[in-house]
Amino acid sequence: MKILSNITVLIMLFMIIVMAGCKKENAPADTTGTDALIETMAGQALVEMENKEVYAGNAETAIYMDDDGISPAFLANESDLTGKDGTRQNIRKHSFIKCLRGLSLYGTQAVEVKTALRTYAACNDKAVKRAKAIYRELQAVYKQKYNRIYQAFVSGTITEREFKKQVEALRIAFKRELRSLHLKDKLDEAFAKCLRGFFGELKSVLTEKQWHAFTECYRKP
Repeated sequence: MKILSNITVLIMLFMIIVMAGCKKENAPADTTGTDALIETMAGQALVEMENKEVYAGNAETAIYMDDDGISPAFLANESDLTGKDGTRQNIRKHSFIKCLRGLSLYGTQAVEVKTALRTYAACNDKAVKRAKAIYRELQAVYKQKYNRIYQAFVSGTITEREFKKQVEALRIAFKRELRSLHLKDKLDEAFAKCLRGFFGELKSVLTEKQWHAFTECYRKP
């Protein structure tokens, strides 16, 4: 009876160990760290958009911003992964694309990343179109304001110092109003959602080493 009892105990211990192993194997992966990192990187792109420079040109260009005031990160598409088009150089140089191009993608990875970029661009399409429309409408208003100041300067109504001061005020006002309109239309939320989705897909395509290299590259100032 003692031998049977010992065997029973061993069997029960074995079952407990097996069940514990199964639970561990079937437990969902801890993605907290990855999710937080992706959130941080998406937030970084929003900060880049908020910090975009506003320029003052001449009577023709007036007040303007590069890429219609949109962060290059939200304009990236599949062509940027290997493209050399000069018109998109700013996007490739000042977005996560630069970090992607620095990776040694192998096998089907390049195809998978391009597919993810295509999906990402489609996700952004509506928000990009809306952001560009807002920018064009606002720029037209500020072009008139700029030209009124410029004509006053040319006619001698105001001095060069006053002209520069008023143009600087226009630059500040343009940026503030553009950001306000973006927030009103919830464009930041739309852009960030698409970027988080892309980063999540990218994580599943890259190796751990590649993902680490990518995130380290992108988070550098």
